[in-house]
Amino acid sequence: LLRARSAAKPSDDQNAGTSSLGSVLIVGEDRRLTEALQGAAAEALVAVDVVADVDEAAVNLDRATGVLILLDPARPELGFETARRLNDLEPRLGIGFVSSADHVDIQVEAIHAGGVAFLSTPVESHLLRRAADLVTQTTLDEAPHVVMLDDDVELTALLGAALERAGIRVTSMRSATELLDLLATTQPDLVLLDIGIPGISGFDICKLLRASPRYNGIAVAFLSGQRDVAARLAGYEAGADDFIPKPVRPDELVARVRARVCRHRGLREAADRDPLTDLLRRHAFLDRAASLLA
Repeated sequence: LLRARSAAKPSDDQNAGTSSLGSVLIVGEDRRLTEALQGAAAEALVAVDVVADVDEAAVNLDRATGVLILLDPARPELGFETARRLNDLEPRLGIGFVSSADHVDIQVEAIHAGGVAFLSTPVESHLLRRAADLVTQTTLDEAPHVVMLDDDVELTALLGAALERAGIRVTSMRSATELLDLLATTQPDLVLLDIGIPGISGFDICKLLRASPRYNGIAVAFLSGQRDVAARLAGYEAGADDFIPKPVRPDELVARVRARVCRHRGLREAADRDPLTDLLRRHAFLDRAASLLA
């Protein structure tokens, strides 16, 4: 459905404005970069519409399958602010960034601003196709489900509320037993672990998940007050996908969670489908059939 939507050839009416099927919005005023993106989009059969600023984008959000924001290398913070404003309007909106500069610091800030895709010039059609898939998947997928395992009730409530305002479903718990009971019936997109969990350490919980064929595909990130290098290394050695030190700004946590979930879903989708036919592989088909029957 997503490929048919993106690959549908626009009619004359649709060329004059936003497609009724939806399109990826390109937000920015860099004419040269916009023309390059439009050319790549035409070659990749991606439906796009160009808007000048965040106000014009807001008017078209109901028909947008995702957004690509043009970054000015001299003032990238303007593009990041645009992303945050659009996220406030539509928390589940998939946002990517395009820049004529691919400096590492700009890419890191793009991730912190909630970007799930980053393109640098020259823009190649197959890379634009992939970026469009990423932002579209984020916009149309069901709400992410995150489990927070932490014995700090007050902090968990604060950060959990920020995630839920961003359209992310949160389940909070305080013990490894609760987590394993939950995983027996559902598979979240991400588990956020503190290190100092009473009874079993966060490191051991992560190792337990990674050792289980049933759970080792779940994304895991540590959210911990231990900021030293040794703790980070121990977390990654235990199998964590990310390590987020406390204290963390709620908006940064939301951005990093969204980026991690998008990455995890993309990898899972790629593993579940045959690259030639795009059909589900046997294990994925059986898992989804069982879920639907249940």
